[in-house]
Amino acid sequence: MDTENEGSTRSARGALRRRAALWAGVCLAFCASPLHGADVTISEFLASNTHGLRDEDGDYPDWIELVNSGTNTVNMQGGS
Repeated sequence: MDTENEGSTRSARGALRRRAALWAGVCLAFCASPLHGADVTISEFLASNTHGLRDEDGDYPDWIELVNSGTNTVNMQGGS
């Protein structure tokens, strides 16, 4: 058995599960937040970004895009 590959696979699965749990938490928090009645929606998100868009530091962070389709300004403070 190749225990090095097994450890690497387990580690990758664990990281994927943590990211999935993080994004599920973000989505649940967003739905339970005061913004829920507003016209703000999650339009895009990228988890496990390894080759997508780079930030100004050259890193590949996960990201989320929110769109306000309403006509009113929405205060995003405390909406985490």
